[in-house]
Amino acid sequence: KRLHLLGSFFLLLVFYCVVLISIKIGNCMKFDNKVKFAFTAGIVVLIIAIVLGAFAAHGLKGKLSPEKLISFETGVRYQFYSAFGLIIMALSSVVLQIKLRFAPTLLFTGFLAFSGSIYGLALNELFNLGINKILGPITPIGGLLMILSWVFLFIEYRKSAKNN
Repeated sequence: KRLHLLGSFFLLLVFYCVVLISIKIGNCMKFDNKVKFAFTAGIVVLIIAIVLGAFAAHGLKGKLSPEKLISFETGVRYQFYSAFGLIIMALSSVVLQIKLRFAPTLLFTGFLAFSGSIYGLALNELFNLGINKILGPITPIGGLLMILSWVFLFIEYRKSAKNN
């Protein structure tokens, strides 16, 4: 799994470099705020996912029950997916000329709700936070927002394809 993730990240990095080089050569494109947000947020979310993954592997092992550790790792995995998703949205916007409106914001908000609530639920055992009743219903809402982000990206793509 880790090699697959590393390979995916490498391919994404190569794709990003190709896009940047072609933009630099063409020097004809300006990034709008949604593209900047999606790309910047994607990189930051990716960095934090790496840190949280290491924290889970080295800092939480033996301190959380196996079930809670698996839950925490699920939050990290979906944080990785969201980071790659945000970067893909930004790059797709540039390459395919998609006008991003709602997709990056929905994905980012959904990831915060989904992964954040899973982190809280998993760490509740360790820190006795007493937040299970609050965070439990937030997880599926976050998942729904993440799904909707991809639906909106598809809609935004279809609209831009009709205009081009």
